[in-house]
Parts: sequence; structure tokens; C-alpha cells
Amino acid sequence: MADKSSGGVDALSDLWWFIGIMVVLGALWIAGGGAARYGNNAPPPVVASPVSRPSESEVEPRYRGSTSLANYRQVQISRGNASSAYQSSREYIILTAGYSNSAPVSITGWTLTNSQGQKLAIQNKRFVEQSSARVAIPTGALIFDPAGRHIQSPIILNPGDRAYVITGSGQSFGDYPIKTSFKVNKCSGYLETQNDYKLEPPLSGNQCPDPETEVALASLPDQCYDFVRGLARCHIPKVSENRDGDRTVDGRTGVPKICVDFVLPYLDYGACVRRHINDRDFLSKEWRIYLGQRWEMWADKRETITLSDASGNIIDQLTY
Repeated sequence: MADKSSGGVDALSDLWWFIGIMVVLGALWIAGGGAARYGNNAPPPVVASPVSRPSESEVEPRYRGSTSLANYRQVQISRGNASSAYQSSREYIILTAGYSNSAPVSITGWTLTNSQGQKLAIQNKRFVEQSSARVAIPTGALIFDPAGRHIQSPIILNPGDRAYVITGSGQSFGDYPIKTSFKVNKCSGYLETQNDYKLEPPLSGNQCPDPETEVALASLPDQCYDFVRGLARCHIPKVSENRDGDRTVDGRTGVPKICVDFVLPYLDYGACVRRHINDRDFLSKEWRIYLGQRWEMWADKRETITLSDASGNIIDQLTY
């Protein structure tokens, strides 16, 4: 049987030797100047950090990625009517490229994500997890083609450009069905008047060329001259004819048929595009982007909208 008392004495002896060595080292350190030797550069004492659980705000939701310093905040989100619209064809947010951007930004392939996955739903009297909706930004037509042969290309925002991102689709009826995302131009106002459909948000009615500049007025008779001067921008006159052949134009009578027939071919989207497509100011700084979703995407409250690039890096977030 081992002698426990002998082991205890050896252990105590080792402890005193260790203490003695530490005392000698301490004395030598003090003799060498101690902490004063280091001045303000003395190394801080080592303190063990307590282990703490991250707060909820520090935990990245599942749909979030990292932040790309190269693209971060180059494009910023505005709410639009996301907190109040209930139809996907009317619901929209706004993306704006910073005026200080050094180059155009291609946003096709970037994604928009809602925060539905962060909230539980109630089904059959139980809490259930939800998934966030994530939609990629599509391609678009730089020029909305009157013939409907839209050439698709990446959507590029120049510095200061703005994109209205509609959750649903454009209208599929009218003279010019809107079945593609497109960049607004100086003739786009006719798309609303010819389709008898207000885009959301509505286009400015003053962006089309003035009818007086579209028609050579100088040589026209007074009846035609007065008729053209009374027309509004982006407006196609509504013409009706009775059994006697008399025409009413926008509720006005007495407008000679020859005047109406001469003027009408100048006043529609197709004619406007053909005349102005080469103008330096033909294209505006605004895009209309359609995500093609059947249901609204943004909640009226407790929502976080996340814009990410094609690699999943966060570009911007908006919470309301």
C-alpha cells in the first residue's frame, strides 16, 4: 500500500519551489523597470471574456447574405406604395441608383426578398414557419417597340436612374399590351391613353411632344389650326360620327373631317416613336420593371425588403 503522507510532502515541496521561482522572477522584473519600462505601450492584462449568446439583432436571418462593399448602397430602396397596395399589378417599390455612382449598374439577376420567413403563421391552431418570397429582377426592353417585337437586354441603371418595380404584370390588352419591362421614353404617355389604362404609378402626362410641334401648322386652314392647338399632350382624339357623316371630336362638333384625318396619324405611340427615336432626350431616367407575381409581395407592416446582387451580397435593405 502506498505511503500517502510521503506523497503529500513531495507535493508541498514542489509547490514551495514554484513559489520561490516566481518571487525571484518578479524581483528581476521590478528591478528592470517593471511596467514603467513600457510606458503607455504596456500590454493590457489578459482577461477571460465571458461567453454570451448573440442577441436576435445579431443573428442574420436565413435569407440574408454577406454585404458586398463594391456594390453596397449603389442602388437604394424606397417604399413606394408597398405598405398600402393590395393588388400585385398596383404594388410597387422604387430602386434608385446613386447620383455619385462612378458607373452604370446592371440589376438584372439581382433579387428582391421579403421578410415573411422571419414571422410565424397560425395554421390549424399551431405556429408554423413560413418561407420568404424571393424574386429575380428580369431583363427589359430599352425601347418599347410599337410592333411588340421587344429586344430584351439587361436592365442598367445609370447614375440617378429610377426603377419602379411592380410586383405583378403589365396589362395584356389595348393597342400596345405591356408584356415586358421597359425604359420610359418621351412617347410613353401614349401607352396609357391608347390602352385606356393608368399605369401604377401613372406616367406624367406632360412628357409627350406637344401636338403643335408634331403637325406643320403654318399651312393649315384656321379650322385645322384651332383644332390642333386645342389638343393636349399624349392625347389621341376620340372621334365619333353620326348617320349624316358629321364628326364629333372630343365632344366638339364642326371639326372638318379632312382636318381630323390629316392630324390623327401623328398622334399615337407608334408615330411618336418613329419621329423621335433618334432624339438625344428620347429615353428618360426611369424604368418600369414587372416581376410577374400573382400575389402582393410586401406586407403592410413589419416588413424588411432586401435587395441582393447575383452573388447573394446585400446591396440595400428597407424596414418599415
